[in-house]
Amino acid sequence: MSATDPGWAIYKGRVRYLSVSFSTQSEADDELEDLLRPYPPGHEWRKNLRVDRWPLSQAVALGFDPPYGYRHAESRHGRHLLPHHYEQRVLAIIDASEGVHPSEVAAKLNKEKYHTRERKKFTPAYVARLRKERPTP
Repeated sequence: MSATDPGWAIYKGRVRYLSVSFSTQSEADDELEDLLRPYPPGHEWRKNLRVDRWPLSQAVALGFDPPYGYRHAESRHGRHLLPHHYEQRVLAIIDASEGVHPSEVAAKLNKEKYHTRERKKFTPAYVARLRKERPTP
């Protein structure tokens, strides 16, 4: 199955959590259950992760801003999400700064001349929000 073939994947919110596609919903459900086995019922991960079609349906993508790190793209198959390379670089810096206070990460991003999607300087609150919305590896 290629990356553009429809399949099943595991998501946290609208962000694809695993970079693996499954041929059937059953395979994806089994993998999700294996991932969640260590977590008790009612745990945050059990509430946040779900199985859905990959690529996400147009209903999810249309009319919404894409999650940070992604952009809308049009193809003969319709509208879907693709990585936004600039924002992916920002997320890589944030991921590499695990344990560092958001104000220090924001200062580093601003010093290196990165900007938010709104073309503004990064703030500690913005960095904290991106960390919270981003699935942990």
